[in-house]
Amino acid sequence: MLELLMFGYHHHLTLFLLKFYDHFFDWGLKDGISALISIRKRNGICATSNVQIMASDSDLYIAMIDQKIIVKIGPKLDLGNLIPPGYQVATSGQDYAVWEQKTFIYHTKCHHVQNVTMDKMVLSV
Repeated sequence: MLELLMFGYHHHLTLFLLKFYDHFFDWGLKDGISALISIRKRNGICATSNVQIMASDSDLYIAMIDQKIIVKIGPKLDLGNLIPPGYQVATSGQDYAVWEQKTFIYHTKCHHVQNVTMDKMVLSV
């Protein structure tokens, strides 16, 4: 069992990081990846974050993470009323989008820091 676990880590930490470098620098995805990293940091999303699956179909996957962000993957555009009021699009692209609460608690390393309103916050990556 431990050999399989180490195999998985080897695969992700070597091959994935090599592809990440290519995607980040060579494929021109730096801005999009940086936006996703910024959203994750700003909302304190970490390994212990709670994931609630809101929809899971062949053309749509939506999950709410820590009741702070909502992630959508898939080509379906008609989301009905799946996205609750109080969330706004933070970033989007072909077949994906991420919403954040309009008012949320700013976290760093999964620890509460302060209340922040999106319209009063300067974002940087």
